[in-house]
Amino acid sequence: MDDSNVWSMDRLAAANLLADLRLEPNDANLERVEQHFAQHRLTAMEWAAKRVQANIIARVEAASTEYFPRHGEEWAAGFCCAEQQIATVSSAEMLQIETGKAASKGQILRRMVRQAREG
Repeated sequence: MDDSNVWSMDRLAAANLLADLRLEPNDANLERVEQHFAQHRLTAMEWAAKRVQANIIARVEAASTEYFPRHGEEWAAGFCCAEQQIATVSSAEMLQIETGKAASKGQILRRMVRQAREG
């Protein structure tokens, strides 16, 4: 995971955790904990999106048994198409997040400074 996936809330949580644990908030510790929080956040968001998607599909399937007899074949085909669209959308699309976008110039410079300090 790169810095582009680390949000300000991840940075804040990392700083708070290091302070609570009375660990040195140096760049290496902060970056490691920030990345951990970012990964955890993304995993939790993806889990939630998949759960919502499964619930929507279940409701659509339940509704289909009620509505199919009342409507024609064309309506049923459209309903099935909508269900397929719901089933095939990815978690990232549902959440409208990009998990692999390129790092900004500032992020690249910060990473270079950290590496220079460590090396």
